[in-house]
Parts: sequence; structure tokens; C-alpha cells
Amino acid sequence: MSNNKINKYSKLVKKQVINDNKKDSIDNNSNIINNKNKDNNTIKTKNKGGRPKKIIDYDKVYELASLFCTQIEIGNILGFERTMFKDNKELSNIYKKGIDNAKSSLRRLQFKLAENNATMAIFLGKQYLEQRDKHEIDQNQTITRYEIINDLPKEK
Repeated sequence: MSNNKINKYSKLVKKQVINDNKKDSIDNNSNIINNKNKDNNTIKTKNKGGRPKKIIDYDKVYELASLFCTQIEIGNILGFERTMFKDNKELSNIYKKGIDNAKSSLRRLQFKLAENNATMAIFLGKQYLEQRDKHEIDQNQTITRYEIINDLPKEK
């Protein structure tokens, strides 16, 4: 071979070696990055979209419902919307159990308060236990009819 052809061939080989080295370094770098991700457990999963799930403290919901807190108040305190009570059956059941617990506690307290302060017991019973004063209406009442007679003289 001539010197000219050897130089061209050697330049092509050098370029190929350089390109292969670049590919190897890129592959090595990506392997290092992948290994780091595997070691640190930081591999990202594909985002499924939507809002992240809220973690709800059911014990706190029960505790607040036992204090007659409304669904809106509980949602504001724990950081979620009132619609969660409709969407999440377990949350709704826990809320109802908390309200029932509050009503039974109030009934117990009402019996204790009735010994000393009947007015407070009556007020609380009307507010939370749907107790009402009974009003009886007599169905046999007679209605008297009055006639208005115009006995004034007519003007001419």
C-alpha cells in the first residue's frame, strides 16, 4: 500500500476508536446512573396523573366527630374536602360512629346534669338529641262565626 492510503486508513481507524470510546463512556455513565438509582431506591415510577392520595387519620376523625364537629370542620382541620365523606365509605362510617358516640355521651351527661341543672339538660337534648316540647292541639274546638252587619244609613 501506498503511504497515502495507509494514512487515510489509519485516520479512519483512529476516528472509529474515538467514537467507540465515546459510546463506551456514555454506556458506562448511564450504567453508573442506573446503579445509583437502584442503590438509593430513587427509581421514579411513571406518574399516573391526578392528585396524590390523601392519608386520612381515622382515629382523629372519630375523635373530632365525638366532639360533634361537622364534616366541614373535620375536613378543614385534617386538610381534605367534605366530599371525601361521600366518596370514602370507611370515612363516612367512622364519622357516623363518632357522632353516635357523642350522642350517647351526651345522654349520659344529661342524666347526671338532670340532678342539678334541668335547664341545661333540656337545652342539650333539644339541640343534639332531637327532643322537643310536646304541643297538643285540640281537634274538637268550635269556631264561632261573626257576621258584620252594616246598619249605617246609606248616603244619598
